[in-house]
Amino acid sequence: MKNILMDHCLNSARGWVELGNCIEASRELDRMIPAWRTHPATLEVRWEIYARGKLWSAAFEMALAICELAPERIDGWVLQAESLFHRTQELRARDLLISVINRFPGRALMPFRLACYSHHLGFTEEVREWVELALTCGDFDEIAPRALTEPAFEPVLVKVRERCGNVRRAELTLGSASGGSSGRVVFHQADLGVGTSSVAG
Repeated sequence: MKNILMDHCLNSARGWVELGNCIEASRELDRMIPAWRTHPATLEVRWEIYARGKLWSAAFEMALAICELAPERIDGWVLQAESLFHRTQELRARDLLISVINRFPGRALMPFRLACYSHHLGFTEEVREWVELALTCGDFDEIAPRALTEPAFEPVLVKVRERCGNVRRAELTLGSASGGSSGRVVFHQADLGVGTSSVAG
């Protein structure tokens, strides 16, 4: 029951963030009981509030806290790297993800971000390696729509579109099976996993 209530609070806060009202999102989190306020999933929503306000130093500290509390969660490391990137510490962001990528085998999010960072830094050979690794990950379909707009993935757009088609077909199948009529696919704007983690994560 506690987890259900906490998820409800987090979803409400995420809804305010999606609407661009970070003040209400923050108030929603402030209304949570103290034990929930320090949960990694709550801190991830706090990170997005800071990120929306371009408060990257505060966002970095929040990401550090997530990594300390739950080093097994991929989101904390990705958010920490993204905070560094937006503080114009691109090389440090890349190095951070490289240092922990082996902890998350088969997860596409880290090589995806590394491909983007390496492209920004001009590391052409690295870009190809990270793109190829991301494409081999079983969960790449989940982030494929985001890859469509990333310059690092331009050479493999045909493959990316193919993977996007897999997502679309899966959503349509699920929608049909559950009686849904639209089959509409909804993707989060953030390509960092923020706002998608449950309290069990």
